[in-house]
Amino acid sequence: MKLSFTLTLADFKAAQRLHRRQNLSSLIAYYAFIVIPPALAVLSMLAVGVLMLFTPVHYLGGSYVIFLAFAVCLSVPFFHSYSVRQSFVRIFPPGTLDRTKSLDIDDERIISTIPGVSEGKFFWNAVMAFAQDEKITLLYVRKNIFIFIPTIALSPVERAELTDLVARQLPKGKP
Repeated sequence: MKLSFTLTLADFKAAQRLHRRQNLSSLIAYYAFIVIPPALAVLSMLAVGVLMLFTPVHYLGGSYVIFLAFAVCLSVPFFHSYSVRQSFVRIFPPGTLDRTKSLDIDDERIISTIPGVSEGKFFWNAVMAFAQDEKITLLYVRKNIFIFIPTIALSPVERAELTDLVARQLPKGKP
């Protein structure tokens, strides 16, 4: 089976989300560092704001430092979003507008090619796991390294063929 498709930032983000759902430590880290601090910062800022309305100013000397700390916590999702975007951009050489990827999958191996950047050849015994949802398909070649395929880029026949290949090639002990 030969596939060729254009990678998009949305596909990359979908792959990251599916990977987080597959890996408990990634999911915990995501919520602990990306989701919870900004939520707590918003609630705390509201509480300090209400407190500042009803408390004399000389009692709240350190409040501005607290607001600065909360602002830093609120910026975490923006830095995370920027980091994800930069990770996607770094997949391709600078100035390249062509974001196509080719996959050649058969019973023996998987060849993943990004023209002008890289080519990887993986035998099925190197594939550790498989994950799929309605947006993205992941083939894990290491614990945190995967080949991602937009599920939308697969026709129903290709999707069935890929699922059949994975079922035949992955040992029963692998997810």
